[in-house]
Amino acid sequence: MAALPGDGTENGKRTRWAICFIALGAGIVSSFHLGKAPPALPLLRLELGLGLIAAGWVVTTFNFLAMTMGMVTGLFADAIGRYRLLLLGLATLATGGLLGSVAEGTAGLLASRFLEGLGFVTIIVAAPSLIGEAAAPGDRRLALGIWSTYMPTGMALGLIVGPLVLAPFGWRGLWLAVAGVAVALLAVGLLARGAQAPPPAGPVETPWRNIRLTLSRPGPWLLAGSFASFTLPWGGIAVWLPTFLVEEWGGSLGGAGLLTAVFVICNAVGNLACAWLMHRGVVRWILIATPSVVNGFLAFGIFSEALADPLRYVLCLVFSASGGFITATVLAGGPLHAPSPRQLGTTNGLLVQGTNLGFFLGAPVTAWAVAASGTWQATQWVILACAVAGLAMALVLRGIERRLAGH
Repeated sequence: MAALPGDGTENGKRTRWAICFIALGAGIVSSFHLGKAPPALPLLRLELGLGLIAAGWVVTTFNFLAMTMGMVTGLFADAIGRYRLLLLGLATLATGGLLGSVAEGTAGLLASRFLEGLGFVTIIVAAPSLIGEAAAPGDRRLALGIWSTYMPTGMALGLIVGPLVLAPFGWRGLWLAVAGVAVALLAVGLLARGAQAPPPAGPVETPWRNIRLTLSRPGPWLLAGSFASFTLPWGGIAVWLPTFLVEEWGGSLGGAGLLTAVFVICNAVGNLACAWLMHRGVVRWILIATPSVVNGFLAFGIFSEALADPLRYVLCLVFSASGGFITATVLAGGPLHAPSPRQLGTTNGLLVQGTNLGFFLGAPVTAWAVAASGTWQATQWVILACAVAGLAMALVLRGIERRLAGH
Protein backbone atom coordinates (compact mmCIF):
# COMPACT_ATOMS: atom_id res chain seq x y z
CA MET A 1 0.00 0.00 0.00
CA ALA A 2 1.33 3.44 -0.92
CA ALA A 3 2.52 5.49 2.00
CA LEU A 4 0.75 8.68 2.95
CA PRO A 5 2.77 11.89 3.09
CA GLY A 6 4.89 11.92 6.19
CA ASP A 7 4.17 8.27 6.89
CA GLY A 8 7.64 7.87 8.27
CA THR A 9 8.83 9.33 11.52
CA GLU A 10 9.71 12.98 11.98
CA ASN A 11 11.37 14.17 15.17
CA GLY A 12 10.64 10.69 16.51
CA LYS A 13 6.92 11.01 15.82
CA ARG A 14 4.80 9.15 13.27
CA THR A 15 1.51 10.55 12.03
CA ARG A 16 -1.43 8.47 13.24
CA TRP A 17 -3.51 8.72 10.07
CA ALA A 18 -6.17 6.35 11.43
CA ILE A 19 -6.94 8.81 14.23
CA CYS A 20 -6.92 11.74 11.78
CA PHE A 21 -9.48 10.03 9.54
CA ILE A 22 -11.69 9.00 12.47
CA ALA A 23 -11.72 12.65 13.54
CA LEU A 24 -12.54 13.72 9.97
CA GLY A 25 -15.34 11.15 9.79
CA ALA A 26 -16.77 12.45 13.07
CA GLY A 27 -16.73 16.00 11.71
CA ILE A 28 -18.51 14.96 8.52
CA VAL A 29 -21.14 13.03 10.48
CA SER A 30 -21.70 16.01 12.78
CA SER A 31 -22.23 18.42 9.88
CA PHE A 32 -24.46 15.80 8.20
CA HIS A 33 -26.68 16.09 11.27
CA LEU A 34 -26.76 19.84 10.61
CA GLY A 35 -27.32 19.50 6.86
CA LYS A 36 -30.16 16.99 7.10
CA ALA A 37 -32.55 19.62 8.49
CA PRO A 38 -33.07 22.10 5.59
CA PRO A 39 -34.43 19.53 3.09
CA ALA A 40 -36.69 18.07 5.80
CA LEU A 41 -38.22 21.38 6.95
CA PRO A 42 -41.33 21.18 4.72
CA LEU A 43 -42.19 17.70 6.07
CA LEU A 44 -41.40 18.72 9.67
CA ARG A 45 -43.63 21.76 9.43
CA LEU A 46 -46.45 19.73 7.90
CA GLU A 47 -46.37 16.83 10.39
CA LEU A 48 -45.43 18.63 13.63
CA GLY A 49 -46.99 22.00 12.88
CA LEU A 50 -43.73 23.92 13.28
CA GLY A 51 -43.97 27.68 13.00
CA LEU A 52 -41.37 29.70 11.10
CA ILE A 53 -39.44 30.60 14.27
CA ALA A 54 -39.31 26.99 15.51
CA ALA A 55 -38.30 25.81 12.03
CA GLY A 56 -35.50 28.36 12.04
CA TRP A 57 -34.21 27.06 15.38
CA VAL A 58 -34.20 23.50 14.00
CA VAL A 59 -31.47 24.70 11.63
CA THR A 60 -29.65 27.37 13.66
CA THR A 61 -29.45 25.63 17.05
CA PHE A 62 -26.11 24.08 16.04
CA ASN A 63 -24.55 27.42 15.08
CA PHE A 64 -25.91 29.15 18.18
CA LEU A 65 -24.45 26.53 20.52
CA ALA A 66 -21.10 26.56 18.72
CA MET A 67 -21.04 30.36 18.77
CA THR A 68 -21.64 30.50 22.53
CA MET A 69 -20.00 27.31 23.85
CA GLY A 70 -16.89 26.82 21.75
CA MET A 71 -14.31 27.81 24.36
CA VAL A 72 -16.16 26.05 27.20
CA THR A 73 -16.13 22.85 25.17
CA GLY A 74 -12.46 23.41 24.43
CA LEU A 75 -11.77 23.50 28.17
CA PHE A 76 -13.27 20.03 28.50
CA ALA A 77 -11.14 18.83 25.58
CA ASP A 78 -8.00 20.13 27.29
CA ALA A 79 -9.01 18.63 30.65
CA ILE A 80 -10.38 15.15 29.87
CA GLY A 81 -8.71 14.36 26.56
CA ARG A 82 -9.66 15.10 22.96
CA TYR A 83 -10.29 11.52 21.85
CA ARG A 84 -12.54 10.79 24.80
CA LEU A 85 -14.52 13.97 24.10
CA LEU A 86 -14.80 13.07 20.41
CA LEU A 87 -16.40 9.73 21.29
CA LEU A 88 -18.72 11.45 23.75
CA GLY A 89 -19.75 13.83 20.97
CA LEU A 90 -20.62 10.95 18.65
CA ALA A 91 -22.67 9.30 21.39
CA THR A 92 -24.52 12.59 22.02
CA LEU A 93 -25.20 13.04 18.31
CA ALA A 94 -26.62 9.55 18.00
CA THR A 95 -28.77 9.95 21.12
CA GLY A 96 -30.17 13.26 19.90
CA GLY A 97 -30.94 11.83 16.47
CA LEU A 98 -32.69 8.77 17.89
CA LEU A 99 -34.80 10.88 20.26
CA GLY A 100 -35.67 13.25 17.45
CA SER A 101 -36.89 10.39 15.26
CA VAL A 102 -39.68 9.65 17.78
CA ALA A 103 -40.53 13.27 18.63
CA GLU A 104 -44.24 14.01 18.58
CA GLY A 105 -44.17 17.78 18.89
CA THR A 106 -42.12 20.95 18.62
CA ALA A 107 -40.69 20.75 22.16
CA GLY A 108 -39.44 17.20 21.73
CA LEU A 109 -37.86 17.94 18.36
CA LEU A 110 -36.10 21.09 19.58
CA ALA A 111 -34.82 19.26 22.68
CA SER A 112 -33.37 16.55 20.45
CA ARG A 113 -31.76 19.16 18.20
CA PHE A 114 -30.20 20.73 21.29
CA LEU A 115 -28.60 17.37 22.11
CA GLU A 116 -27.40 16.97 18.54
CA GLY A 117 -26.02 20.50 18.68
CA LEU A 118 -24.03 19.67 21.82
CA GLY A 119 -22.56 16.67 20.03
CA PHE A 120 -21.74 18.84 17.03
CA VAL A 121 -19.89 21.45 19.12
CA THR A 122 -18.03 18.77 21.05
CA ILE A 123 -16.76 17.13 17.88
CA ILE A 124 -15.74 20.22 15.93
CA VAL A 125 -13.76 21.53 18.91
CA ALA A 126 -12.14 18.23 19.88
CA ALA A 127 -11.31 16.92 16.40
CA PRO A 128 -8.77 19.54 15.21
CA SER A 129 -7.00 19.39 18.57
CA LEU A 130 -6.85 15.62 18.27
CA ILE A 131 -5.48 15.86 14.73
CA GLY A 132 -2.89 18.37 15.90
CA GLU A 133 -1.71 15.80 18.46
CA ALA A 134 -1.84 12.84 16.09
CA ALA A 135 0.02 14.43 13.16
CA ALA A 136 3.79 14.67 12.89
CA PRO A 137 5.00 18.29 12.57
CA GLY A 138 5.61 17.96 8.83
CA ASP A 139 2.09 16.62 8.22
CA ARG A 140 0.15 18.86 10.57
CA ARG A 141 -0.89 21.56 8.11
CA LEU A 142 -1.86 18.94 5.53
CA ALA A 143 -3.90 16.93 8.04
CA LEU A 144 -5.69 20.02 9.39
CA GLY A 145 -6.32 21.23 5.85
CA ILE A 146 -8.01 17.93 5.03
CA TRP A 147 -10.00 18.23 8.27
CA SER A 148 -11.41 21.57 7.07
CA THR A 149 -13.50 19.71 4.44
CA TYR A 150 -15.76 18.32 7.17
CA MET A 151 -18.38 21.09 7.01
CA PRO A 152 -18.96 21.38 3.24
CA THR A 153 -18.82 17.58 2.85
CA GLY A 154 -21.40 16.92 5.56
CA MET A 155 -23.63 19.79 4.41
CA ALA A 156 -23.50 18.54 0.82
CA LEU A 157 -24.46 15.04 2.01
CA GLY A 158 -27.48 16.54 3.73
CA LEU A 159 -28.52 18.47 0.61
CA ILE A 160 -28.00 15.54 -1.78
CA VAL A 161 -28.69 12.38 0.26
CA GLY A 162 -31.39 13.93 2.43
CA PRO A 163 -34.04 14.25 -0.32
CA LEU A 164 -33.27 10.72 -1.57
CA VAL A 165 -34.05 9.28 1.88
CA LEU A 166 -36.95 11.63 2.58
CA ALA A 167 -38.94 10.49 -0.44
CA PRO A 168 -39.39 6.83 0.58
CA PHE A 169 -38.83 6.97 4.35
CA GLY A 170 -39.84 10.44 5.50
CA TRP A 171 -37.99 12.67 7.91
CA ARG A 172 -38.04 10.08 10.73
CA GLY A 173 -36.28 7.60 8.48
CA LEU A 174 -33.66 10.23 7.63
CA TRP A 175 -33.10 10.97 11.35
CA LEU A 176 -32.64 7.24 12.07
CA ALA A 177 -30.27 6.73 9.15
CA VAL A 178 -27.99 9.63 10.12
CA ALA A 179 -28.01 8.56 13.79
CA GLY A 180 -27.06 5.05 12.65
CA VAL A 181 -24.00 6.45 10.85
CA ALA A 182 -22.94 8.15 14.10
CA VAL A 183 -23.36 4.86 16.01
CA ALA A 184 -21.27 3.00 13.43
CA LEU A 185 -18.45 5.54 13.62
CA LEU A 186 -18.62 5.49 17.42
CA ALA A 187 -18.06 1.72 17.30
CA VAL A 188 -15.04 2.21 15.02
CA GLY A 189 -13.68 4.87 17.37
CA LEU A 190 -14.04 2.62 20.42
CA LEU A 191 -12.18 -0.19 18.65
CA ALA A 192 -9.37 2.18 17.64
CA ARG A 193 -8.82 3.73 21.06
CA GLY A 194 -5.47 2.01 21.44
CA ALA A 195 -4.14 3.95 18.43
CA GLN A 196 -4.97 7.38 19.81
CA ALA A 197 -2.31 9.99 20.26
CA PRO A 198 -0.96 10.44 23.80
CA PRO A 199 -1.97 13.64 25.61
CA PRO A 200 0.58 16.45 25.64
CA ALA A 201 3.03 16.33 28.50
CA GLY A 202 3.13 19.04 31.13
CA PRO A 203 1.18 20.30 34.13
CA VAL A 204 -2.61 20.46 34.00
CA GLU A 205 -3.80 24.07 33.78
CA THR A 206 -6.88 25.46 35.49
CA PRO A 207 -9.81 26.35 33.17
CA TRP A 208 -9.57 30.06 33.87
CA ARG A 209 -5.84 30.07 33.19
CA ASN A 210 -6.44 28.30 29.86
CA ILE A 211 -8.98 30.96 28.88
CA ARG A 212 -6.76 33.82 30.06
CA LEU A 213 -3.71 32.52 28.23
CA THR A 214 -5.68 31.96 25.02
CA LEU A 215 -7.42 35.34 25.05
CA SER A 216 -4.18 37.16 25.84
CA ARG A 217 -2.72 36.15 22.47
CA PRO A 218 -3.63 38.23 19.38
CA GLY A 219 -3.20 35.25 17.03
CA PRO A 220 -6.30 33.29 18.08
CA TRP A 221 -8.42 36.45 17.89
CA LEU A 222 -7.17 37.22 14.38
CA LEU A 223 -7.75 33.65 13.20
CA ALA A 224 -11.29 33.65 14.62
CA GLY A 225 -11.98 37.03 13.02
CA SER A 226 -10.61 35.86 9.66
CA PHE A 227 -12.89 32.83 9.88
CA ALA A 228 -15.95 35.00 10.58
CA SER A 229 -15.06 37.41 7.76
CA PHE A 230 -15.52 34.54 5.31
CA THR A 231 -18.32 32.50 6.89
CA LEU A 232 -20.63 35.52 7.24
CA PRO A 233 -20.95 36.18 3.48
CA TRP A 234 -20.59 32.50 2.56
CA GLY A 235 -23.34 31.50 5.01
CA GLY A 236 -25.56 34.28 3.68
CA ILE A 237 -25.11 33.12 0.09
CA ALA A 238 -25.59 29.44 0.99
CA VAL A 239 -28.87 30.16 2.79
CA TRP A 240 -30.33 32.56 0.26
CA LEU A 241 -28.91 31.09 -2.98
CA PRO A 242 -31.93 28.77 -3.55
CA THR A 243 -34.31 31.72 -3.08
CA PHE A 244 -32.19 33.89 -5.38
CA LEU A 245 -32.07 31.19 -8.06
CA VAL A 246 -35.85 30.76 -7.98
CA GLU A 247 -36.91 34.41 -7.64
CA GLU A 248 -34.29 36.13 -9.79
CA TRP A 249 -33.40 33.44 -12.31
CA GLY A 250 -36.70 31.59 -12.49
CA GLY A 251 -35.26 28.17 -11.60
CA SER A 252 -37.07 25.22 -10.01
CA LEU A 253 -36.79 24.32 -6.33
CA GLY A 254 -35.15 20.97 -7.14
CA GLY A 255 -32.66 22.56 -9.49
CA ALA A 256 -31.88 25.32 -7.01
CA GLY A 257 -31.19 22.75 -4.29
CA LEU A 258 -28.79 20.83 -6.54
CA LEU A 259 -26.96 23.99 -7.61
CA THR A 260 -26.63 25.01 -3.95
CA ALA A 261 -25.12 21.59 -3.15
CA VAL A 262 -22.51 22.13 -5.88
CA PHE A 263 -21.77 25.55 -4.36
CA VAL A 264 -21.12 23.87 -0.99
CA ILE A 265 -18.97 21.11 -2.51
CA CYS A 266 -16.73 23.71 -4.17
CA ASN A 267 -15.77 24.91 -0.71
CA ALA A 268 -14.35 21.45 0.04
CA VAL A 269 -12.37 21.61 -3.22
CA GLY A 270 -10.80 24.84 -2.00
CA ASN A 271 -10.05 23.22 1.37
CA LEU A 272 -8.12 20.39 -0.27
CA ALA A 273 -6.23 22.70 -2.65
CA CYS A 274 -5.18 24.85 0.29
CA ALA A 275 -4.09 21.79 2.29
CA TRP A 276 -1.71 20.90 -0.55
CA LEU A 277 -0.36 24.47 -0.74
CA MET A 278 0.21 24.62 3.02
CA HIS A 279 2.02 21.28 2.84
CA ARG A 280 4.23 22.84 0.15
CA GLY A 281 5.10 25.70 2.50
CA VAL A 282 2.95 28.63 1.30
CA VAL A 283 2.73 31.10 4.19
CA ARG A 284 -0.53 31.56 6.09
CA TRP A 285 -1.21 35.26 5.59
CA ILE A 286 -1.09 34.92 1.79
CA LEU A 287 -3.65 32.10 1.93
CA ILE A 288 -6.01 34.41 3.85
CA ALA A 289 -5.29 37.71 2.09
CA THR A 290 -5.48 36.43 -1.50
CA PRO A 291 -8.95 34.82 -1.31
CA SER A 292 -10.21 37.82 0.66
CA VAL A 293 -9.22 40.13 -2.22
CA VAL A 294 -10.53 37.69 -4.85
CA ASN A 295 -13.91 37.34 -3.13
CA GLY A 296 -14.24 41.11 -2.74
CA PHE A 297 -13.97 41.51 -6.51
CA LEU A 298 -16.17 38.49 -7.22
CA ALA A 299 -19.04 40.07 -5.27
CA PHE A 300 -19.53 42.70 -7.98
CA GLY A 301 -19.72 40.06 -10.70
CA ILE A 302 -22.04 37.73 -8.80
CA PHE A 303 -24.66 40.46 -8.36
CA SER A 304 -24.11 42.25 -11.68
CA GLU A 305 -27.18 42.21 -13.92
CA ALA A 306 -24.90 42.95 -16.89
CA LEU A 307 -23.49 39.40 -16.77
CA ALA A 308 -25.26 36.27 -17.97
CA ASP A 309 -26.83 34.12 -15.23
CA PRO A 310 -24.65 31.03 -15.91
CA LEU A 311 -21.50 33.16 -15.59
CA ARG A 312 -22.75 34.67 -12.33
CA TYR A 313 -23.33 31.18 -10.95
CA VAL A 314 -19.80 30.14 -11.95
CA LEU A 315 -18.52 33.16 -10.03
CA CYS A 316 -20.48 31.88 -7.00
CA LEU A 317 -18.64 28.57 -7.30
CA VAL A 318 -15.28 30.35 -7.52
CA PHE A 319 -16.25 32.41 -4.45
CA SER A 320 -16.99 29.23 -2.47
CA ALA A 321 -13.78 27.49 -3.56
CA SER A 322 -11.68 30.58 -2.87
CA GLY A 323 -13.11 30.89 0.63
CA GLY A 324 -12.18 27.28 1.29
CA PHE A 325 -8.56 28.47 1.41
CA ILE A 326 -9.39 30.70 4.38
CA THR A 327 -11.12 27.87 6.25
CA ALA A 328 -8.25 25.43 5.84
CA THR A 329 -5.61 28.04 6.67
CA VAL A 330 -7.29 29.22 9.86
CA LEU A 331 -7.88 25.70 11.20
CA ALA A 332 -4.25 24.82 10.56
CA GLY A 333 -3.14 27.89 12.53
CA GLY A 334 -4.45 26.70 15.89
CA PRO A 335 -1.35 24.70 16.93
CA LEU A 336 0.96 27.62 16.12
CA HIS A 337 -1.03 30.31 17.92
CA ALA A 338 -2.16 28.30 20.96
CA PRO A 339 -0.08 29.40 23.99
CA SER A 340 0.92 25.75 24.49
CA PRO A 341 -0.43 22.30 23.57
CA ARG A 342 -2.39 22.43 26.84
CA GLN A 343 -4.50 25.29 25.44
CA LEU A 344 -5.04 23.82 21.96
CA GLY A 345 -8.62 22.79 22.68
CA THR A 346 -9.45 26.21 24.13
CA THR A 347 -7.88 27.92 21.12
CA ASN A 348 -9.84 25.77 18.70
CA GLY A 349 -12.95 26.57 20.72
CA LEU A 350 -12.39 30.27 20.05
CA LEU A 351 -11.96 29.55 16.32
CA VAL A 352 -15.21 27.59 16.35
CA GLN A 353 -16.97 30.53 17.98
CA GLY A 354 -15.63 32.85 15.29
CA THR A 355 -16.76 30.73 12.37
CA ASN A 356 -20.20 30.08 13.82
CA LEU A 357 -20.68 33.74 14.65
CA GLY A 358 -20.27 34.32 10.91
CA PHE A 359 -22.67 31.51 10.01
CA PHE A 360 -25.22 32.73 12.55
CA LEU A 361 -25.13 36.33 11.29
CA GLY A 362 -24.79 35.56 7.58
CA ALA A 363 -28.45 34.98 6.71
CA PRO A 364 -29.98 37.84 8.76
CA VAL A 365 -27.31 40.38 7.72
CA THR A 366 -27.81 39.49 4.06
CA ALA A 367 -31.58 39.67 4.47
CA TRP A 368 -31.28 43.07 6.18
CA ALA A 369 -29.11 44.47 3.35
CA VAL A 370 -31.56 43.25 0.69
CA ALA A 371 -34.62 44.48 2.59
CA ALA A 372 -33.10 47.90 3.31
CA SER A 373 -32.12 48.51 -0.31
CA GLY A 374 -34.84 46.56 -2.08
CA THR A 375 -32.31 44.80 -4.28
CA TRP A 376 -29.99 41.78 -4.10
CA GLN A 377 -27.13 43.97 -5.33
CA ALA A 378 -26.73 45.34 -1.79
CA THR A 379 -25.23 41.99 -0.79
CA GLN A 380 -22.05 42.87 -2.68
CA TRP A 381 -21.28 45.58 -0.12
CA VAL A 382 -21.61 43.09 2.74
CA ILE A 383 -19.15 40.80 0.97
CA LEU A 384 -16.78 43.67 0.22
CA ALA A 385 -16.75 44.84 3.85
CA CYS A 386 -15.95 41.30 5.03
CA ALA A 387 -13.21 40.99 2.38
CA VAL A 388 -11.54 44.21 3.54
CA ALA A 389 -11.69 43.01 7.15
CA GLY A 390 -10.17 39.65 6.16
CA LEU A 391 -7.34 41.35 4.26
CA ALA A 392 -6.56 43.66 7.19
CA MET A 393 -6.43 40.77 9.66
CA ALA A 394 -4.18 38.77 7.31
CA LEU A 395 -1.68 41.64 7.18
CA VAL A 396 -1.61 41.93 10.98
CA LEU A 397 -1.22 38.15 11.24
CA ARG A 398 1.74 38.37 8.88
CA GLY A 399 3.69 40.50 11.37
CA ILE A 400 2.80 38.28 14.33
CA GLU A 401 3.88 35.07 12.58
CA ARG A 402 7.14 36.65 11.45
CA ARG A 403 7.91 37.48 15.08
CA LEU A 404 6.99 33.93 16.13
CA ALA A 405 9.30 32.53 13.43
CA GLY A 406 12.09 34.81 14.68
CA HIS A 407 11.74 33.38 18.18
